Amino acid sequence: MDFKKNNFPALLLMLTSTLFTSVSFATQIVNVPDNKFHKCLNGHLKQSDYPLAPITDTQLASLTGLISCAETGTADITGAEYLINIDNLNLEYNKLTAVDPLAGLTQLTKLSVGGNHIASGASLKGLINLKDLDMNNNDMYDADFISEMRNLVSLNLSANMIKTYPGIENLTSLENLYLQSSNILDISEFSTLTQLKQLSIDTNHIADMSPLAGMNALTSLLIKGQDIQLNPVPNTGSLTINNPVISINGTPVPPTYISNGGVYQEGKIVWTTIPAGIDSVSFDFGQEIEFDGLEVPFDGTVTQYLE
Repeated sequence: MDFKKNNFPALLLMLTSTLFTSVSFATQIVNVPDNKFHKCLNGHLKQSDYPLAPITDTQLASLTGLISCAETGTADITGAEYLINIDNLNLEYNKLTAVDPLAGLTQLTKLSVGGNHIASGASLKGLINLKDLDMNNNDMYDADFISEMRNLVSLNLSANMIKTYPGIENLTSLENLYLQSSNILDISEFSTLTQLKQLSIDTNHIADMSPLAGMNALTSLLIKGQDIQLNPVPNTGSLTINNPVISINGTPVPPTYISNGGVYQEGKIVWTTIPAGIDSVSFDFGQEIEFDGLEVPFDGTVTQYLE
């Protein structure tokens, strides 16, 4: 009995310490250094943004569904890593340069981060449950990170500087693909995407559209405004080149205008006289393609540089 009395304070201290430690591990204040992002999260939590109320990991974990912090001026999304139960995140038209805090949000099915300054999507590689990914109007040069996103139904990487899309053939659920105003030269890797319903690849650098021939599920196809630039060749005073512009059915698309007095003969563009000092010749093309019930304009300019 004396032992219990003498040790009661120690036992009480031990229990209090254990309880405090458990609470500390269960709930912690989240570092959200960007005040605009902090304010947006507080709005979703319905708590004060003046002054900014602190946010705990438990609070962020309680959020579900859609969280939108679009057009808030957010530049840093540190703290977003605790949004572990949301499935839709909208961060469009902000000032983001990176999305690393989203790397572990594998429950996301929709992510919208268009209109930022994101240089890489590599940290999103593990988000394999995404069905809708919009990263248009950013500063990306590669798309390697999409190769395992096999659940994607809609992908928008338009207005970036991406040339190739390795692994895109794995995306067999993809129905909507938007890659307009990018840096694409070749679409041969798209030929297996026969399930596509909407495809936008206008305003690129694509000469050969024949890989689209098997895409009979398409209900919308945009391929106009191609700017095709050929590697320099010596200016010897005359020049003959094969027509590089190929329609969906595999046939050459004839020029509608040829610069510097050039002519079109048997699938070739011929310039018989090119003055010294000229650094390029060019031709325009345009054709209305009938494709599986669609009327698809295919037009653009081919520039042959000279040296």
